[in-house]
Amino acid sequence: ILPEAWQEPDLNHPHNLLLDFGTRLGIGGILLLLWLQIAYWQRAWWLYRRQFSPLLLGLMGSMVVFLAHGLVDNSYFLVDLAFAFFLNVGLLQTMKAGE
Repeated sequence: ILPEAWQEPDLNHPHNLLLDFGTRLGIGGILLLLWLQIAYWQRAWWLYRRQFSPLLLGLMGSMVVFLAHGLVDNSYFLVDLAFAFFLNVGLLQTMKAGE
């Protein structure tokens, strides 16, 4: 262990969303992350233009927090974080415009 790393000797993941997906899943993981985010935001923006929903705004805010948290710490590859991510995605996909 390097002398500079004495404060966190058990650091086992990159504290960056793109690097984390890249080191765990390779280039395909980065592409998967980009595809998930593009699909999510296209659907969210499409719904937002058609209706106002506090749930929709909460889901969009939650995804922003997910991405911001991913810039400084582990954001996906833990069971509870993956569950929250896909719960968010699932709820967004079940929302219908105009209801």
